[in-house]
Amino acid sequence: YRLGNDPKRTKHTTGCKTEKEARAYCQNIIDEASNHNGKVYFADYAKDFFNAEKSLFLQNMANEGRPVSTKLVADYNGYLKNYLIPYFGDYLLTDITSFLIKKWRTELKNGDISLTHLNHPPANATINHVKRILTLILQQAYEEKLIPSNPGRDVKPMVKNDLKTRDALTEKEVAKLFPKNFKELIEIWGSLEKASMLYLVLTSGMRSGELRAL
Repeated sequence: YRLGNDPKRTKHTTGCKTEKEARAYCQNIIDEASNHNGKVYFADYAKDFFNAEKSLFLQNMANEGRPVSTKLVADYNGYLKNYLIPYFGDYLLTDITSFLIKKWRTELKNGDISLTHLNHPPANATINHVKRILTLILQQAYEEKLIPSNPGRDVKPMVKNDLKTRDALTEKEVAKLFPKNFKELIEIWGSLEKASMLYLVLTSGMRSGELRAL
């Protein structure tokens, strides 16, 4: 089949095994195109974006020799269900801006968005992955001329490493971990051998492999 808005008239395959399935696949594309003539909500546009039987995106990736694995498709559908549709679903595609994406990202990071599959805010790396999927969806909407630009491209990734700075132990902390009182030392480390090994690591900078070789 060919897409009416494709000036190159590129041929596409449905990937279906029967004529009935192929006709249903093409009809779905026609129905979606008809709906796009009006206002399009994110949920309506994105709900089947990674559906193996209906996704134009997945078909195009396969046509270009870059098929998306079954595992990744499952991950992407999870991102849609858990992160994107609950927040952006009721927004028109044209109302999704880079400011709104940054607002969503901040609320997600701060734990202001309730997640059904997590009881804590996701890591920065996860948020970046989800935002990348959002950008993919908006890019296709842009190519279909449903939005004037892709706002996802204007949002830079969050820093990958949000770990706290690790400082060296203070003299007070060392004294607490390795008290001069033998009984207290054994209560902390369990044995003199362990206490001696850890104190050697602390004071010499020796790595665990070097210590085991002694």
